[in-house]
Amino acid sequence: MSIRILALNTTMDSCSVALLNNTHISIRFKIMSCSHKRSVLALIQDLLYEQKIKLSCLDLIAYNRGPGSFNGIRFGFCIAQGLAFGANLPMTGISSLLIIAQKAWCQTGITQILVAIDARIGEIYWAEYRRDDKTGKWLGIETESLISLEIALKRIATLYGRWAIAGSAWQAYPSLLIPSNVQFLNSNVLNSVAEDMLSLASDSWQNNNITQVDYADLTYLHKDIEWKKLPGR
Repeated sequence: MSIRILALNTTMDSCSVALLNNTHISIRFKIMSCSHKRSVLALIQDLLYEQKIKLSCLDLIAYNRGPGSFNGIRFGFCIAQGLAFGANLPMTGISSLLIIAQKAWCQTGITQILVAIDARIGEIYWAEYRRDDKTGKWLGIETESLISLEIALKRIATLYGRWAIAGSAWQAYPSLLIPSNVQFLNSNVLNSVAEDMLSLASDSWQNNNITQVDYADLTYLHKDIEWKKLPGR
């Protein structure tokens, strides 16, 4: 099946874009401030020119919907939304935590992934994912939360078995790795780039899990509740 997807990730102090053109993947990456809108658009234009594809000929635009840095997430979303609006293209927002889990699974083959990203001030963006090898679907979206270190330790105490770990919080808070019923395997995955989004975006396209520009949104997790689930979950 022919498919063309543009993915955009601006969650770190960098920008990455990736283009899936059927089976061929092209990527661009640049360290820069998230305020450099022209630089991001130049990377996208360069990709499209290289593959001789017009923006309007794409099938889907994928963006990182968070959680994460407000400025970075919002910036990438606005770029993706503007492109989709101008070319009348559908969008799909992908969780920043799930993108990291997907990358960790690709590198380790472990189907249970703990993602913990340092959210500063003693808080952690947290998720517990399990991958169904038969369907290729990820379970555990409802565990995406902003929690305290104390709650994270309590969550680990309820788990058992072999889990791959990913994200920056494992280095920021070494106490997360205290002896427990969990066998930890370090995936060495700390963050993600646009290329890591493409397989998830392709799944969204095939499962019709896409949205029009007017209904695209972001994920904000707040710190006023210890265990905060995503809206509507």
